[in-house]
Amino acid sequence: MGAKILNVEDILNVGGALRAPIPEMTLTKPLPDAPHSADLRNGRRYEVGGCWFVTKCLAPRRPVLEADLASVIAEALSWYAPAGKSLIGAFVVMPDHWHLLFRTVDGRDVSEFMRSLGHWISRKTRTRLAAASCQWQEGFRDTRVRSLKQFQFMRQYIEDNPVRKRLVAAPSDWLWSTANERYKALVPETWPVEFELE
Repeated sequence: MGAKILNVEDILNVGGALRAPIPEMTLTKPLPDAPHSADLRNGRRYEVGGCWFVTKCLAPRRPVLEADLASVIAEALSWYAPAGKSLIGAFVVMPDHWHLLFRTVDGRDVSEFMRSLGHWISRKTRTRLAAASCQWQEGFRDTRVRSLKQFQFMRQYIEDNPVRKRLVAAPSDWLWSTANERYKALVPETWPVEFELE
């Protein structure tokens, strides 16, 4: 049986949702000859605003984010919306990573927001992670969310993550997620900002 030949639509279509194009970037310094993960975002400039799906993982990925650490991270993620610094579409803290769907509203771009959030989370979790021989990965993974369809897909993906990993039977059973009653009120019933591809 021959290999399937993929076309552009196959590559860009993920779970029925069109992946966002890579954001435009401007390089402020030349890239090194042998790029390292820490250098991937060097020189990258983000636009202020926009809706983003971000992931931050432990390195190496080990399931060490137990209830107390997961609560610290969930509280940090949830602090920004009531403080008027972001709109939250969804978040989940998993045993070895977390996801956040959000938009900044305080004039900072995603990189500045993640630097501030990452610094705070790192300070609160550093000792316990070091005892487990891991740390937070350098940088983060991000995807610009440009349509309501993509937003809805990402939101469901985030909140269903504990169910897919067979940690709980229903998304609302996971304590460190916007699917849970504790954090559900942080998410606006309707997203108050228009998407670029509407």
